[in-house]
Amino acid sequence: GTKIQTNPDGVRMKISPDGTIEQTNIDGTIIQLLTNKTKIQKNVDGSVIKIFPDGTRIQSYPNGKEMKIDRNGTITLLAEGTKDDSKPSSKTKNAQNSKGKVNVVKG
Repeated sequence: GTKIQTNPDGVRMKISPDGTIEQTNIDGTIIQLLTNKTKIQKNVDGSVIKIFPDGTRIQSYPNGKEMKIDRNGTITLLAEGTKDDSKPSSKTKNAQNSKGKVNVVKG
């Protein structure tokens, strides 16, 4: 069956029969390690980061914005985000990181 343990630091670990591991940190962050080596991090602010075995990451935010970051650091905007998160939209300027170029995909 499912095993659940709480560490002395308050971190809760749940290990499912299929080998999936779910870790809940004391700040509420949930990290899931799937059997296919994909890691999913669900943050308290509602953002989700999926890290795939090849190093690709997909980050999604509560406002609907979603972006893919490949191993080289190239960022592709998958969804711009429709809900107003009360900050002025700077589109892809903030998405650029020091390593890569920004590709905007409209779809």
